[in-house]
Amino acid sequence: MRSISLLSSSRKSLSGLSGLRTNCLGVARAILQHIIAEARKRSYSRLSLETGSLSAFDPARSMYESFGFTYCSPFADYIEDPNSVFLTRSLEPV
Repeated sequence: MRSISLLSSSRKSLSGLSGLRTNCLGVARAILQHIIAEARKRSYSRLSLETGSLSAFDPARSMYESFGFTYCSPFADYIEDPNSVFLTRSLEPV
């Protein structure tokens, strides 16, 4: 995990879990579970992320989807890019 960026007082952006090898997904899942739990504790309403669109990023995208992230438009300072996809997930309060 490289960063969690503030988008607003209740929205955060994640980066750094995208370049995952299949054998690292267990660790990445544990990290993402922790991030989601911490975000809920802090009353964040949404997490958003950018990841790659190439097939090398399929494991990461599958993992994000399994955690309820859905595809969305670019957010914050991102712009449409054929090498990127954007995902977001709303968070229920604890």
